[in-house]
Amino acid sequence: MKNILFLTFLFFSSLLFSQASGEAIAEGHYKRQVSNAAYEKALNEMQTSAKRSADEKLKQLNEKFELNFAQNKKFKSKLSLLQQKKMKIQSEIMESNSETEKHKLDEKISTFNLEIEKLNEKIKANESELVVLQESYNKIIK
Repeated sequence: MKNILFLTFLFFSSLLFSQASGEAIAEGHYKRQVSNAAYEKALNEMQTSAKRSADEKLKQLNEKFELNFAQNKKFKSKLSLLQQKKMKIQSEIMESNSETEKHKLDEKISTFNLEIEKLNEKIKANESELVVLQESYNKIIK
């Protein structure tokens, strides 16, 4: 009888032990699955955020390109207009008989030359900025 009780006790205790270890294993699997799901969710969020950031940078670069090209066009238009005015005044100098009038026209030409020089500097700065924007664009695209 003692043996039967002892065997019954061993049987139930081994049954309880196997059930407890099964629960521990199941709990471990569950924790790993939850951990993997959280990892994948975080990874997806990071990828989405990085893509949004790159898209936003491309949008900003596109706007800067458009603004830069518009400024460049405006500068070149002003430059062309100033050069035309300068040529007109130069022809007026040739036709002029009065020295005072020639002197006044020469002063206007000097003023135009300064403005032309400033516009040329702005155009060069604008073109340098275009190069920098193009490099930034190429880095984002890669």
